[in-house]
Amino acid sequence: MEILRKCKCGKTATENELNLFTKDKASKYGRANMCKECHGVKYKGKYKGPRIGPREIHGETGTRIHRIWTKMRTRCMNSKGDKYEYYGGKGIKVCDEWNNYSNFKKWSLANGYEEHLTIDRKDSNKNYEPTNCRWVTSLEQANNKGLFKNNISGFRGITSSGKKWIAKIKTKDKEIYLGTFDFPWTASLVRDSYITINNLPNKLNF
Repeated sequence: MEILRKCKCGKTATENELNLFTKDKASKYGRANMCKECHGVKYKGKYKGPRIGPREIHGETGTRIHRIWTKMRTRCMNSKGDKYEYYGGKGIKVCDEWNNYSNFKKWSLANGYEEHLTIDRKDSNKNYEPTNCRWVTSLEQANNKGLFKNNISGFRGITSSGKKWIAKIKTKDKEIYLGTFDFPWTASLVRDSYITINNLPNKLNF
């Protein structure tokens, strides 16, 4: 089929794919030849992906579960977002089924959603999709996350303080200071020992 639109990012559209591009008429700014993703970033500062199917009328905008759905998609699709580099920037996507809010809500209610729980990917290297997601507590989710790039110790729960290393552990309702050490691996062993002795659910380093 003939290509009718081509964005500067390389994305093209045939007659059946024009919904992926802006509806603006051609102008000196060339916005008619800009895909919705580039248009959203340039003119609005945010992008939540192309709408799949007709606009939903659900009356739930602002509810907790709708906010979770919106933030999930923003993390994966909005290249201007502060968390995009950890999600969309690493190739993490939201499955096509969940680009529809009603489908996401139906799955959530059938799979353990409660007001105090948060969505978590079982494998943090895979996408947001029914087979890879679950509802867990904040602590369980923290245990499943990889190390952030600003963690220079290389160990969970270990932070630097000058030339020393501090060991801390977060429980359900508080943060416990375990001591300051000369080496990060020493601090990590103390943290692991505390978790084991007290039978805590926190993830071990070794």
